[in-house]
This record gives sequence, C-alpha cells and structure tokens, in this order.
Amino acid sequence: MRICWANKTHHIALILLVALILLPALPAFAEETAGDTRALSERLKELGFLSTSASTDGEADLYYAVFNFQKANGIPASGIIDPTTSQSIMSEGAVSFSAYLEQYCRPAETDKEVDFRANSKNVKSLQKTLIELGYYTGEENGEYGIETACAVALFETVNGLEPDGIADNEVMKRLLSPSAIPLQGFEHMEVLSFGDRGVPVKYAQMQLQRLGYYSGECSGIFGESTRAAVISFEEHNGLEPTGNWSVRYSVMAYNHRATDLAGAELNEIKQSLAPGDSGYRVKEIKLKLTELGYYKGAIDESFDEKMRMSVLIFQEANGLEPTGTVDEAANLLLQSNGSVRIEEYETVCKTAPVSYGDQGYSVYLMTRRLQELGYPVETSWTYNDAVKSAVTVFQYGSGLEASDIVDSATRQMMNSPYALIYSAAKPVYDQVQHSLSRQQTLSDFLFLASSLVGKPYEAGKTGPESFGVGGFTYYVYSQLNVLMQPTAALQLDNARSMDGFSADVTAASPGSQLFFRNDSQLLTGIIAEEGSVIYASPDDGRVISKSLDELMSLYSIEGAIYYADVL
Repeated sequence: MRICWANKTHHIALILLVALILLPALPAFAEETAGDTRALSERLKELGFLSTSASTDGEADLYYAVFNFQKANGIPASGIIDPTTSQSIMSEGAVSFSAYLEQYCRPAETDKEVDFRANSKNVKSLQKTLIELGYYTGEENGEYGIETACAVALFETVNGLEPDGIADNEVMKRLLSPSAIPLQGFEHMEVLSFGDRGVPVKYAQMQLQRLGYYSGECSGIFGESTRAAVISFEEHNGLEPTGNWSVRYSVMAYNHRATDLAGAELNEIKQSLAPGDSGYRVKEIKLKLTELGYYKGAIDESFDEKMRMSVLIFQEANGLEPTGTVDEAANLLLQSNGSVRIEEYETVCKTAPVSYGDQGYSVYLMTRRLQELGYPVETSWTYNDAVKSAVTVFQYGSGLEASDIVDSATRQMMNSPYALIYSAAKPVYDQVQHSLSRQQTLSDFLFLASSLVGKPYEAGKTGPESFGVGGFTYYVYSQLNVLMQPTAALQLDNARSMDGFSADVTAASPGSQLFFRNDSQLLTGIIAEEGSVIYASPDDGRVISKSLDELMSLYSIEGAIYYADVL
C-alpha cells in the first residue's frame, strides 16, 4: 500500500516522495547560481528538504533537495538553483517539506468521493482487514472513497488515534498488529453524544475549534457548549442538526471538506431570506432583531408576518430600502455593531409629522397608539382611508381642525397621558359631523335657489322651467321633502300655524321663507346669503334676487319661518 510517512524522518519521507513522483534520471549538477551555497543548504535543512546529516558538498543530496523544494513551491522542477529558486528558498513564505507531504497525502477535494492516492490492490487489502475487524461493511472494490475513510476514522477512534480517515504508517501498523481493537463492543464510538468523555471527544472539540464553531476548552467532555458547536457545524454544512458528532464529520473536518464558520457566514450573508422561509438562519436573524429591540416573539425558525414587520422597521430605521426581505445589505448590517436600536428610532418616529399616503414606522406607531386609545383602526404601515377616519375623529374630538396632515404637536398630544380616548371623542365628532352635514344641506339648497334666478315667471307654474309666486318656493322646498301647498296664501297660513314663525325678520337665517305683500298681492321668497331674497316676481316677469333691506322699504313684511327639521 502507498502510505504517507508524515511522522517519520525526513530522509525516509524523501525516499518515498522520490518514488511517488518518479524523479527523472540524475543530471549533472552543473549550473549553480551565484550566492552562498552553504546558506542555501542550511535553509533547505530547516525546511526539511535536506537531511540534517547530509553534507553540503554532496551534489546528489542537494540536487534532490532542490528538486523537491521546487515541486513543493510551484517552481519548474529542474534541481538547479536558479535565481528564482534561490530567492524562494530564502523567503519566509517557503513551503516546508512536512507541509508539502501533508498536503500530498490529504484527499483531493471532490464532490462525491475522497481520493487518497492509493493503488487499488493495497486499498482492497485495507478494506479486507477493516471488514475482518468489523469497521467496514462495503465492497472490497479498491476505491478509497468516503466509506473507506470513515471506516479508517472509526478504527482510529476506537484505537485511540486521531480520527482523520487517513491510513498512514501509524494506522497501518496498529491495524495489522495483534493488538488492534475490533469494533465489536465499541459501536457507540461511531457517534459521540452529550455526556461522552475521552480522547475522541477532545479530538472533535479540537476540530470544531479549528473551524470556528467551538471556543471552549478542549476538555474531552461532551457538554452543552460542545453540542451547540456540533449543531452549528451541522447547520452551516447543510447537515441535519442532531447535536451528535460522527466519524463522517471527523473525515470532513480533517480533510478540508467542511466549511468553517467564517466561510459559512460569508456565504450566508449573500443569501436572502424572505417570508415563508425557515431554518436556523431565520432563528439567528430573529435573535439579532430581538437584541436590537425590533422583534418580540417566539425565537423559532419560521419567517412569519411578525418577523417581516420587524425587518421592515429595522431596514427603515437603518436607511435601507424597506422590503421585509433580509437581503445582503440587511445581513451585513445585522452582523455589524453599527445598527440603530429601536429605542433610538422610536423617539424620532413618535413625533414625526405624517401625511395621508405616507408609509413607514411613524404611521405604524400612530395607528398603534390610536388602537391603544380605543379607536377602531388596524395597525398599519400606510396612512390610508381607514387610518384617516380614525385620525379625523381624534382631531374633532380634541378640538383640532381636521387635516390630512398630523403635525408634530398633534402627535405629541396623541402620545400624551391625556390623549382623548375614542369613547369621549366620538360624540364630539358626531356633533361636528351633523353640523357640517346641515351646513352642506343648506349650501346645496341655496345653490339650487340661486341657480333658478332668471327663469321666467308664469302664474300657477311650479317649475322647473317657469314659476308662479308660490310655485317657486313650492319647487325649491320640495327638494328637501318639505310639503306645502303651491300657492303663497296657503303657504302663509301653514307657516303661521308653526312654531318659529316670526314677524321680526331682521335676524332671519339664510334658508328661511319670507312672506311680504304690496298693495294688491302676497309674495314669498327664500332668504339667501348676504341678506338677499330670491323670489318669482310678477312685475319683473322672472325669478330675481333682491336685498332684504330694499324689500322691507318697498313692501310690508308678513313674517318668516325657518324649517329647522331639514335645514
């Protein structure tokens, strides 16, 4: 079997490496670069390419040392000390012989299987021995894949060796010795669990520490911190989180097939999380948001609506586009120490002016406060019609002018301990609304009357194209469902029978029906704004508008009535 002799003397390892790479025939060591050959030889000894007992005058030893140094350091291998080789030998970054040999013996990093650079015949022999001892259950196929590596690692674990899955010289000597311990009775060592103790646990802790998942003492005791480190390792490497350490994990860790924590986190920063996602990363983001005060809920692995709202607020507070998705920018900021905390942002948002159509946390806080005060509104991110309705009730109830803009003063009033609750504000609002409604009805009524000015007078007509004296008032008041007779005389009789009829018209309100007469005829009209009266005039042959003062100077006034039930 081809075996890596990483722990043996440099001389023995040198012979093995020469056999592996099939060195060409020894050429004449003729071209030697200028410089101190002795210093270069001493440096090659330090790096392990030249035996400490080798003579600096021995050309063959020096040739092989230089040749192997060049192979290890990526320089075209010629065995000749050219300027490039000389400079590389003396540099601090030169790769040593032991580092090169370790790398040469490590498995290649492939997706499907580990290649331990061993020939098929020897691997079959290894597999057969592992089967006999109970460690390997696969086929003797001569392929040193992950299954064989795991079997070797399990053998190493049971036999007190560092479980790297590499059948080096020490492993082979133990495997072929009479003292080799079979698996029977030690099956539990394939998986290390909480509460286990011993060297295998210490090896696992060392690997977890090297990969950045474990920061505690490598004590050989599988406690809570070790289990948490294992779960983190599993999650960041796409494995089902069990909290147990298996020999497969040892093979992954020792042979550079596992992703370290720093590398995993770097990759994860670029991967977005959106509502509906799940997994340990969601839980980690929830923990971060909780620390910053943005999230208050279950720390689970579900990206739910509460988390989405928390992400929205975090993004807005920190100057990011509020999408509710944890993108790369949000990930980076959450990992940093420069995030704005919720307390800082709320201080600003609680008094910030908001306008109809605005979106953001300020609106959300306002709706949440209105909800606390009993107003029938859902917490909302958007200042929409439903929010506007609640705001209007608060404004009218608090004696404020209704506006789409909620200024800083109103926000402060709303957040004060003396803010008006809904049950107190609603009656005031209803009263104001009723008043506004009456005002609008009166405005519409007077607008209709004014719009008929200029229509022709025609006795007995009730409109809408021409009007008699009583027909004009009959038509206009009928739009308010006020029932009256179509003649002025009957209308006056009815008015005199009603409460509110008065002969003193100096304080008559707009919308009142006025009765006045000349020597021969009773007339009636509607008092409008600015002291004018609109009526159908037989003398003018049309509907006209004339000031009340002028009418009082020309006609005798019978009185006026205000229909309070409808105006």
